[in-house]
Amino acid sequence: QVEDGLEPYLKSAKGGILLDTHLPSMISPKYIDLVVVLRTPNDILYPRLEKRSYHAKKLTENITAEIMQVILEEAVEWFGEDKCEERISTVVGDTEANVRRVVEFVEDWKTKMDRDGEDPCDCALE
Repeated sequence: QVEDGLEPYLKSAKGGILLDTHLPSMISPKYIDLVVVLRTPNDILYPRLEKRSYHAKKLTENITAEIMQVILEEAVEWFGEDKCEERISTVVGDTEANVRRVVEFVEDWKTKMDRDGEDPCDCALE
């Protein structure tokens, strides 16, 4: 399991880790402070995936998952609504805004860690 391999690193890092995954339930919520789920409207996503030469089956699976909000719902169910943010990503400006949001979160987290000396999101690692 992914978490088993990551756990020693997650414990020693004491937070401040950024992970990118399509399988949110493979990581314990105790290690997670913020979950950002990037979404793209299907009228933009479909041509993007076609341009990447996705086979019809994979393209259909991805579009269906987006319509059904599979990743968003799994993330909210696994980590809780308070840790999850849905962000739209359609153009470069969206990407920049999404990166700024994550950077702001990390900077705020670091400031609170420096000030308080403990994880401000109350997800202390055991």
